[in-house]
Amino acid sequence: MRVRRLLFAAIFYVTGAALAANVIVDANAAARAYARIATLHSAAAETKGLVARVLQGATLGLYQGAKRRDAQAAELARAAAAHVRRAQLAGGALAALCALLLVALLMMRRRSSKACPAALLVAHLLGISALFLVVGLLTPILTVEAHGDVPVVGKVILQHDSQGILSTVAKLAATGNWFLALLLGLFSAVVPVAKLLIGGVVLMPLPAGARHAATRVLEFIGRWSMTDVLVVAVLLAFLAADSKQLTSANLGSGLYFFAAYGLLSIWAGHLMLHHRDELIGASR
Repeated sequence: MRVRRLLFAAIFYVTGAALAANVIVDANAAARAYARIATLHSAAAETKGLVARVLQGATLGLYQGAKRRDAQAAELARAAAAHVRRAQLAGGALAALCALLLVALLMMRRRSSKACPAALLVAHLLGISALFLVVGLLTPILTVEAHGDVPVVGKVILQHDSQGILSTVAKLAATGNWFLALLLGLFSAVVPVAKLLIGGVVLMPLPAGARHAATRVLEFIGRWSMTDVLVVAVLLAFLAADSKQLTSANLGSGLYFFAAYGLLSIWAGHLMLHHRDELIGASR
């Protein structure tokens, strides 16, 4: 039974990690493609495009500058849409796979606590939380875009910005906002990772005193369990307020995965504290 569980866990997490990697790669590729599209629709680029269209018309199509520009924009739009679809499919598959596992574990535990001991459920909650946290930290959480009208040229993109949690921390540090960078980095990355690692200590076959100490640390951190979610809410407000003449804002997949991590980690922490004697006894 133990060997089968380990084999199943290995297959599950290898598949989950592959899906998570696809979400990260495609979500960031889509963000880069949309940023390039925004550059093509900036005031300066649209002015050049207008001149290119005039030249193309004046030369009866011999000059192909406007045509090449339109083809480049269309290709970027197709690539961005393809990356978005792949990220959505991978994200949906990852969420469905994890949901199915948790439902199966809960059904097994409802029938018999021996079929699904608390340690097994907590271990998978921590594992899934880790997958979701990585995706949440490394993919965009918000994309903002500001539009404006320029005489003759028409509608242009004044500003386009797509940011994730870690990229925002890096941006704040690069601009000298060290306090905000430290605060966001601490509560959005350091504390969540620490919670997962401490949760892993509780499940390890270590001396009972060490595992009891780990549960006490988790109990203390539990008082701040919603801080990481609050930090992301503040981050969203900061990113939105940072855009002048904001005309559109789209939430990214990183936000949903980070929120899911928050809920699952709270659940795992509650189970560890509620079943602390069972978990420590099972680890002996």
